[in-house]
Amino acid sequence: MSVWSAFWRELMTPDRFEGRPYEAFMNQVGHVAAGVVLAMAALALGDQVLGKAPNPWLVWPVVALGYAILIELSRQKWFGADTVLDSAFVSLGAVLIPASMTMTPSGRWFRVGLVRRFPVLAGLHHTGAGRLYLPATAASLWRHQ
Repeated sequence: MSVWSAFWRELMTPDRFEGRPYEAFMNQVGHVAAGVVLAMAALALGDQVLGKAPNPWLVWPVVALGYAILIELSRQKWFGADTVLDSAFVSLGAVLIPASMTMTPSGRWFRVGLVRRFPVLAGLHHTGAGRLYLPATAASLWRHQ
């Protein structure tokens, strides 16, 4: 078995982390980061397919429900509070992306920045997760302000 398949199997095995609060906390931090990355990936994919970034407030529920149904329920099955909490924290991560964006007068969405709106996320931002999605239109708008 390869290292990646062992890692994937460990990652996809549900665990309630009973009696291990630090591991439980880090697990939910990982779910928030996964929600951020999935929302940014959905926006980037929408940008490529549609030719413009979709409304991020419409991407958020798609990511949240998609994760809950495709990963938690169909892949890992129902584990009560663990399933609900994992899905809720992915949803929290996914909602940070639309909350960090604004619309220009011309109707285009661009990312203002998670750290500007939520300074507590500076640690996440410096890992690179907060900088994955910035379309060219947003970069040009940012330079001309």
